Amino acid sequence: YKYEYSGGNMGVDLSVEILGFKLKNPLILSSGPRGWNGEALKRAAQAGAGAVVTKTISFDPAEVPRPCIVKIGGKPITINAVINAEKWSDLTLEDWVEREIKIAKEGGVPVIGSIWAPPRQADRIGELAEMVMDAGADMIEVPGYSPKEVISLVGKIKENKKVDIPVITKLALDVFEFEPYIEAAEKAGADAISGIDTMGPALDIDVETGKPVVGSETGFGRVSGQYIFPFALYWIARTRQLTKLPILGVGGITKGTDVIKMMMAGANAVQMHTIVIIKGYEVFQKLRKEIEEYLERKGYSSIQEIIGYTQQFLIPEKIKVKYGGVVSKVDPEKCTGCKLCTQVCCWDAIHMVDKVAVSDPNKCYGCGMCVSVCPTNAITLVEK
Repeated sequence: YKYEYSGGNMGVDLSVEILGFKLKNPLILSSGPRGWNGEALKRAAQAGAGAVVTKTISFDPAEVPRPCIVKIGGKPITINAVINAEKWSDLTLEDWVEREIKIAKEGGVPVIGSIWAPPRQADRIGELAEMVMDAGADMIEVPGYSPKEVISLVGKIKENKKVDIPVITKLALDVFEFEPYIEAAEKAGADAISGIDTMGPALDIDVETGKPVVGSETGFGRVSGQYIFPFALYWIARTRQLTKLPILGVGGITKGTDVIKMMMAGANAVQMHTIVIIKGYEVFQKLRKEIEEYLERKGYSSIQEIIGYTQQFLIPEKIKVKYGGVVSKVDPEKCTGCKLCTQVCCWDAIHMVDKVAVSDPNKCYGCGMCVSVCPTNAITLVEK
């Protein structure tokens, strides 16, 4: 593909191409409450999203329990994660096809129609896709919670020859058996894969009442946000190894470097929602700026250059496990004396000397925990 500069404050190109659509940047609002209607989707687009996904549309509106979205970690907000008992859209199908999708299109970015049908209506999923497409959706996304459901729903959409827009299957990671999911997506004819969906079942409890924090029938919910990011990153990397289909990475993005990581793992674009719930639509501009700053600092002219970069290192002969072969080293010019490294060192190898951290190579285990917590990057691992 040939890409053009897409604007912004710096000379880097953030545009990506997904299934024939050119996005001004790879940041997509995923399906959820911040896209509950057309105006919300339009607002996300105007705030800087490269594309938007509707709240999941079905034949019948959902009956959503209350409360249904509760932040994890107490107050104040220090953890960008929630447990939720959300369902598909509680607007009617008629609302979406007659009004909401049309309003969303006014945002000027591609609109992805998220759809789903329960087993009793699964045979009509192709009809639903056609209706959403005719209303103006540029792409269709359909979640699948098992390989069988992926084949059933995606396959029936593809059987409807009137549906001539790309179909994305969104996969859950309730199990770590990747091959059956990817095989199902390809067998059913999916044009792209997105994932991961929320993870669960999960439980959180209000200690003042002893009751579950969400109001579902069971009290259980599903987790989204930064807690699931490492799982999502693994899912993307492994999925890229198994398929050449475009991947939309989803799950736990909170900052620009999370986007970079997902794309280095193999994602062609990313979706996000929990961080938009917590921080508002303005987060799109914040993430975009952070991505631009990273790419410029590293000398990249386009975000395309980093897609799949980490895959070259995810092979056994490239991963060198050095048992006892590295130790931590502190740069005294960068050390601010915060003592975080001494706090987390399990082997008592780091001590403060004149308010500067010093590592004892004879005690250091080389675990790397100190490197990961140092706020000034004053600590590195070096060969013994």
